[in-house]
Parts: sequence; structure tokens; C-alpha cells
Amino acid sequence: MKYLINADLHLDDNRIEDSEDVLHQIEAFAERTKPDKYIIAGDITNKRVPSKRVIRLIINHFYAMSRIVRNIIVKIGNHDWIDDNNYSLDFLKETRNIYKLAVFKYPVVIDKYIYVDHKHVSEAAMGASDYMFDSTSYKTIIEKYPYVKIFIFGHIHKPQILSYKPLVLIPGSIDRIDFGERLDKKYIYLLNNFKLYKHSLKNRSMYQIDFNLNDKTYLVNDGNVKSFKSSDVNDAILKVVLRGKKEQLYKLDTRKIIDKFKNAYSLKIETDILIEKTDSQKKKLLMIKQDIGSLFNEYLKSKKLDEDREDFC
Repeated sequence: MKYLINADLHLDDNRIEDSEDVLHQIEAFAERTKPDKYIIAGDITNKRVPSKRVIRLIINHFYAMSRIVRNIIVKIGNHDWIDDNNYSLDFLKETRNIYKLAVFKYPVVIDKYIYVDHKHVSEAAMGASDYMFDSTSYKTIIEKYPYVKIFIFGHIHKPQILSYKPLVLIPGSIDRIDFGERLDKKYIYLLNNFKLYKHSLKNRSMYQIDFNLNDKTYLVNDGNVKSFKSSDVNDAILKVVLRGKKEQLYKLDTRKIIDKFKNAYSLKIETDILIEKTDSQKKKLLMIKQDIGSLFNEYLKSKKLDEDREDFC
């Protein structure tokens, strides 16, 4: 049995041509590899009420995939929810028979050995700096399902494998959604007789340029790009972060930046005011950050967000 696996499509009117391109890549890969089932681990839409254009894109994709696979299995993600009784994929209810489609609100076990959910697990790395925050451990979930051999979690956009025995896979998003993903490579996965293969997707480039106005230095994608020309961002998604003192930022003419990168696909300019802090201020700031973190973890526990419910197919 072959399974094609992805998650976090986040289809939106913004950059819809990029979404169309990536979905066509997935369809072409499926045509070559002939999977039996297609699994999407949540967040098909980006907005809880998708536009007609996005709805059309989803239907066209499922129609194309239904001509290749036997079943399409979707686990609802947080972006797909509207409320307890409605979700952004309600329009699919009328097409399930046509597209061999099964949609699940709660964690689902497929063919008795593949667990699919859309949730954060504490071992998963996030963002360009690979930070983590406290939540449910995947080990807790494994203990509840000793017969399951493969665990798939959507929600985190950075693709990663947390364990090989059993296999714990975070497919990640199929495209770069925000600048925290600017360094990420994107994949879709093929599971064939318990062997996992990944296929690289071609995505639009994303750059973040950090300018320090004090010493006239800059970093491109946190220093991961060593050789850089302004032409490199042609047709790319670009964010320019200007760091300096308040008076430096006031004097800056952003029109020059806009003109310099006029061939970028999109350009976002942010400012970051540098303020010298005393030792006592730094200590107080650290205490505030710690308090916020502990309060957030208490909130998650109070809402019992680590409780699981399941469906079976």
C-alpha cells in the first residue's frame, strides 16, 4: 500500500498562483508514483471562510487526485475550523462520493497502523531559530496507541522526523507561509511498504534582510546567504528589517529601498528601534518573559488541549 502524505496547504487568495503551482507538482508526482491513498494532515485553507477562488482550487485538486488514488483522507486543522459544528470545508460534504473523500474532525487511525492528527507536539522545532515550546509530547500519544506504527502530525510548518521507531513524521507545509520558514525546504512524502521517501517541492524564494544602521552591516536570511546581490531577490518574497536608533530611522528614506528592490515579488519593510537597556531593565525583561511562558503553559493545561479523541477508517 502506498500513501502520499502532506499537511498545511494554507490555500489563500494571497499568492494563489504559487499554490496552484505546488498543487500541480503534487498531482504530477502522484501521477508518476500511483499512491493508493492521499493523506492531508490539516489546514487546507488559510482563512476559515475561503473565497470562491480557493474553493474552486481545492475542488480541482481533489478531482485531479481522485483520478489517481483510491481515497483522499483529510484531518481538519485549526485553520479549517469555524466553530464546533461548522468548518471551512463544509462545501466538500456534497462532493465526498465523487472525490472518494473522508474528512475527520478528530485524530484518525488509518488502516489500523497510521495515526493522523493536527496538533503541536513539544519535541517539534519551529521557526528559523528552531525554538520549541512546552505542549503534549508525542511519546504520550504513542503510549495510547501501542499498535500504531506511524504517527503523522500537521500544524508545524517545518518538516522533520522526530522518531524512526515508531516513525513520527511532521510533513510541514507545502509552501513557505511566513518568514519564519524562509530557510525551510518543502517536501511531500510517499510511504511505500513502511519505507518513507521525500520529494522536494519547488517554491518561490523568500528572503529577510536585516540592516543594522549603526555599523552599516546587513545579514541575509540570518547569515545563511553569504554572497548576495539585489538582483537575487527578483521575483522573490522579501522582508527588509531596519534596525537603528529612533533618530536614524526617522531620517531614512524608504523610497530608496523600494526602488532598489522593485523587482521583488512582494516587499515588506519593518523597523526595529534599538534602545540601550540597563542591567536592571534586562533582568526585569527576562522575568516578564518567564512569567508569560509559564502562564501560557497553565492556560493550555486548563483547556485540556492535550486530550485526544479519535475516529477510525
